[in-house]
Amino acid sequence: MKVKNLSAGVFLSSVCCLVLMLLFCCGLYFFNSKRQNFEDEFQRESEIEQSYEEQEVFLILNEATNEVESVTAMEYALGAVMAEMPPDFHIEALKAQSLCALTRARYLKKLYENGKGSFKNCHFSQNPDFNEGFIREKNAEKIYRQNTDIYLNKMKEAANFALRREITYEGEPILAAYHAMSAGFTEDCENVWDKKVPYLVKRESRGDTLAENFEANMIISYADMKNILQRAFPDGNFQDGNEKSWIEPQIISKGGYVEKCLAGGCETDGKTIRQLLSLRSASFVISAADNSFGITTKGYGHGVGLSQTGADFMARQGKTAEEIIEYYYKGAQVNLIG
Repeated sequence: MKVKNLSAGVFLSSVCCLVLMLLFCCGLYFFNSKRQNFEDEFQRESEIEQSYEEQEVFLILNEATNEVESVTAMEYALGAVMAEMPPDFHIEALKAQSLCALTRARYLKKLYENGKGSFKNCHFSQNPDFNEGFIREKNAEKIYRQNTDIYLNKMKEAANFALRREITYEGEPILAAYHAMSAGFTEDCENVWDKKVPYLVKRESRGDTLAENFEANMIISYADMKNILQRAFPDGNFQDGNEKSWIEPQIISKGGYVEKCLAGGCETDGKTIRQLLSLRSASFVISAADNSFGITTKGYGHGVGLSQTGADFMARQGKTAEEIIEYYYKGAQVNLIG
């Protein structure tokens, strides 16, 4: 009996060893297969990135030098997200922003190619020398300092995402407008640029209202306000003692922005008052008291299209870049290209 038990034990041990060897071989094969697939995918992405860098170029007027510069799609996708969003924003928000900027560039390039652009010898203008519009990669260290490697890699991930995608409406790249923070709702395009665009319509952006700097306050003295308004509206009535009638909102849009108003009895709009007074947005309330005007604004920017603050909030709630974009641009789609 002891010999039989020993033989059975040896047999079982051999079987176990054989099974373990088979499992090991299968695991090794699976690992190598996965690694090869990853390497193949990485190679394909690198080839696509290189292809787009070689083929897709934007002609950009440098506003500081008045010279036209040739910028690749990758350079622009990276530089635009660096200029527009802080590096601690969620990666999905960064991806959305980079894709919006790149799609907008493609939209303007197509206008130029169709003879409808705003410039004769370039697609659009930016001011990279002052880090406005897009930032050159070589300047990243000046901005990110000791975190350059971490933040730059994060921004490159967003740019690589954008490079192989495009936002379209009815098959055409969209005018992907964006701003820093809405007034709780984004604005209909026609209320800002007097042009109706089907995908640039009012959308709720609740995350903006939760931002620390959602509301801002400023004070302007009666004397300073009078000087500003009289220069802009020489036919206006800005009589002392009647300061409450100097600026009177008439129409407030559904998004909460001043659409039409009176300045000393002269018809104007909220965006004009915003520019004159250097307000953060056209969503404002003005009160007159104690020889000065108190002004409270909501949000930051023109309010059309994607809200950058809202995008970051949505990303932190689990939304993808595609979902964020397709929410803010009603009816638009994110498509793979190439």
